Amino acid sequence: MARAGGGSNGSLWAAVLLGIAFLTSLVFAILFYTKIEVAEQKANNAIVQLDQFARASERTGNDLITDKLRNQSESVVGQLLSENSKLKQIITGVTESPIEGINQQLQSMNVTTLIPEVQRMRTEEQSTREEIESLTKKTQLAEKRASDAETAKNRVETEYRNSVDKLKAQLTKLENDYDNFQKKADREQKSIASQLSKVRDQFKDQNAKYASTENQLKSEIDVYKQRIARLESQHSGRVSQEANIDPSTLVDGKIASVLTEQNAVYIDLGQQSHVIPGMTFEIYDPKVGVVKDSEGNYSGKATIEIINVFETTSVARVVRIPRNAEIFPGDLIANLIYDPELKFKFFVYGEFDLDKIGQLSVTDRRRVENMIIKWGGLLVSDASQQGDNPKLNYDVDFLVLGQEPEFPTPPSEDEVDPTAIERHAKAMKRYEAYFGLVKQGKELSIPILNQNRFLSMVGYYKR
Repeated sequence: MARAGGGSNGSLWAAVLLGIAFLTSLVFAILFYTKIEVAEQKANNAIVQLDQFARASERTGNDLITDKLRNQSESVVGQLLSENSKLKQIITGVTESPIEGINQQLQSMNVTTLIPEVQRMRTEEQSTREEIESLTKKTQLAEKRASDAETAKNRVETEYRNSVDKLKAQLTKLENDYDNFQKKADREQKSIASQLSKVRDQFKDQNAKYASTENQLKSEIDVYKQRIARLESQHSGRVSQEANIDPSTLVDGKIASVLTEQNAVYIDLGQQSHVIPGMTFEIYDPKVGVVKDSEGNYSGKATIEIINVFETTSVARVVRIPRNAEIFPGDLIANLIYDPELKFKFFVYGEFDLDKIGQLSVTDRRRVENMIIKWGGLLVSDASQQGDNPKLNYDVDFLVLGQEPEFPTPPSEDEVDPTAIERHAKAMKRYEAYFGLVKQGKELSIPILNQNRFLSMVGYYKR
């Protein structure tokens, strides 16, 4: 019996042990499967996180990633970050530069890729270097030529200086020889000149005395001839307004030479003949002489004005010459006022219009008077002779009259304005004075010149 009980207890313990083992295994199995699920969850999370850095297709199909995975010393991301920093350092020199900033910089420089651009720049650099080398060779060649030219220049300058020094030495010798000869010649010349001077002074004093006496006698003879001619004209009944104007006596000098290009001439009158700048002369043909033109005036074929005066000659510019006229050496010149020996006396009366502007003025009469005084004439009329009763005498050589006044229209019988009556009375007195002078000039055989004739005879022109 006791054996039977022991056997059932053993089976029971065996069953209990078996149940405990089963329960333990079940617990372990539950725990194992629980850990597997957690591990799988972590693995899935790790795969998700890994996909954020590198997708499965990139990990398995990309040789670059595969090569990076073989490098067990550094992670793939670490390697990529390191290479990224190196690229940024190479491109910009700064490892922290953002990609957007790099792109903006490249776009601002119109560059899309760096290596082709660098290659292009290296090609340009090589071309520039070759060009610099070519220019350097040309510069060296030019410098060599300049150096050769400088050497040649120095050689020529040396030869020139040597030649100059040689010529200077020869010139110095010639100058010394000439000085010696000149001193000898001067001594002989002074001796001869001293003897000639004594003889010349003797003849000069005698000639001066004779010339002075001759000129004085000629002047007196001319004056007496003119006065005798006036008296003869008066007694013979000649009343021409041009009495005593002898054309031959109007000639004052001649044209010495003609300066065609300068539009000027030389005349044979100068300081000794009392010629002054500004004086004008009419030019006449010596074959014809001083004659009237078609209008009855003594206008020559040209007019000249003195611009420069020397001792015995003067330079005059041509101020009037017709298109077909020509001036030749030997042509005659004349000016009514001017005479190298005599001083003609002029009586001027009336109002003038020298520049023919249609307006009479007393100012133009004063211009006529100034011409007479400036060019050597004597003015015998003054302000007192411009009144109602001017008088002439035998000493007057020429009577110069302004424009002939019109006969003043008398006022009507009903005119009571005292100003108009007085104006008519003054105009009548001027009219009577003007024609009174004409009458006196005819009676005294004094040449009477109107404005046009006077201006033509002195060579006046509008400046």
